[in-house]
Amino acid sequence: MIYLGELTSVTDSKQKVGLIHYNIDLLSEEIIKNGILVDQPQEAQPQEGKIPVMYYDPTSNTAYYEMEDIPIQPKTKEEQLQEQVDQLALTVLQLQAQSGGAS
Repeated sequence: MIYLGELTSVTDSKQKVGLIHYNIDLLSEEIIKNGILVDQPQEAQPQEGKIPVMYYDPTSNTAYYEMEDIPIQPKTKEEQLQEQVDQLALTVLQLQAQSGGAS
């Protein structure tokens, strides 16, 4: 059995799991009352570009995984600046080529 907590309702039969605890013997009765105990679902099969996200179905009292796209990380300030430098360097080369290469 595993403990599921911080459930967020998606539909009547689907709740996104925010907290998973695999050793329920370490949990107090108070904590267990605030969540759900279920059998551990079958492990998700890895897929490139995807991450497993656990959901709970209250109608069948089961947990399962859905594979979701890995969120795209925003570029760091350094990466943004490097792209601007690269673009400016390309623009300078194009302008030099148009003007006959004079510096």
